[in-house]
Amino acid sequence: MRIVMYESYCQERLTGSENTIDMDTPVVRSVTLPRELVEKCCGLSMDWGGSVLKAVIRSKENVEELQNDKVSKTGHLQLVHLATGFGAEGLSYIAEHASITSDSNPVYVTGLGCSANGKLICDKLNIKIENILEFDCFIKAFRYLAANLSRADLFDPFDVEATKEPMEIVMQQVAMMKEMIEQGQSSAENMNLDHFDPMASFGMVVNDSALPVSEVELDLYPCLLVMAGSGFGFMKVNSDGTFQLLDGSNRGGRTLQGLASILTGCQSYDQVVDLAAKGNNHNVDTFSDELFQSSGAVEGDDSMYVKASNLSPSLLYCFGKGVGSEASDFKPEDIARALVNKTVQDLVQTMSLICQAAGLKRVCLCGSFINSPFIRKVITTETVRRNLFLQALGQSGIKLDFVKAGGHLGALGALITQFEKFRK
Repeated sequence: MRIVMYESYCQERLTGSENTIDMDTPVVRSVTLPRELVEKCCGLSMDWGGSVLKAVIRSKENVEELQNDKVSKTGHLQLVHLATGFGAEGLSYIAEHASITSDSNPVYVTGLGCSANGKLICDKLNIKIENILEFDCFIKAFRYLAANLSRADLFDPFDVEATKEPMEIVMQQVAMMKEMIEQGQSSAENMNLDHFDPMASFGMVVNDSALPVSEVELDLYPCLLVMAGSGFGFMKVNSDGTFQLLDGSNRGGRTLQGLASILTGCQSYDQVVDLAAKGNNHNVDTFSDELFQSSGAVEGDDSMYVKASNLSPSLLYCFGKGVGSEASDFKPEDIARALVNKTVQDLVQTMSLICQAAGLKRVCLCGSFINSPFIRKVITTETVRRNLFLQALGQSGIKLDFVKAGGHLGALGALITQFEKFRK
């Protein structure tokens, strides 16, 4: 069986390598975790979801690393993921590489797939399992990691490059609106244009400390923890570990993949993301400059619409060019890009509205939907754009972070549950 290390996998995708990665190929990456957890956990946990099988394993190399370094306060475990339909191949990899010490105790797992394939898991790995609720696993893992890891180990770095496009567009729009109000062409009263500070809208948290995140960033809780996978779940997490499920959406990664499969022929989520990264949604969506060009405006007209036509184009209608068209009229990569953008816009708008309603400022994203750097960049761009828009309206935006091991947070929560039982 071919095994792909995560770093090589990302490099192949980012450079557009022609080397194809089969859907039955386990992708493996290393994650930094507290030493005590690596040493005392059972060595295996699993989150078998609707689209992806995620496992956390302790390899022989992880054990040897701790034996050779008696001082370090951290260690490493391996994160394994592959498409749900190839679970048997994933279990074979786990059986060969995991150093499991569960004895007669059950191994804690989560996800619908672990219930549906319980007998297969037990037979392949020669273990007993106990399936626990996903929400609890996500919350437990997030709080544990935030209490034990630094920002550099817990979160992906902020993508400053993703702020340039929305900054340019919104700054031009703000300047135009300010001019319209001053000239009496608009009576909008809810605009905060005199004190508009774009830098405050980035949602970027600066923290270079090596101390655990929850000790340094005292505004971390309460926060909105977003499970972004086949579907989306939105939970308010409090500092004492309690949480409330605020909302959910059945229009997540699985919906994106399904629509892309129908419209472009992509057979996996990774294929959708790779195709979208090469596409241009301007060929599918309708933008502001296009609407003006087709309106037949009178020369000399200085209305807001004419002025808007001179600004950087902004999105008006997702899939606007699709009206009266067929899928074959567009390139597959452009359709994929438009689908990704629409999915991300729905996600960011939902996060923002929930935070406004619940009085929350911090958002932490996890789940396999955000595994790709491309997807994270699109989300960051849309979040900054919306934050800038909200600030222009005199409202507050959100501070956004991506959990590094976010796709495996459910499996990590199951592992921590086993660890806590063992420790007691």
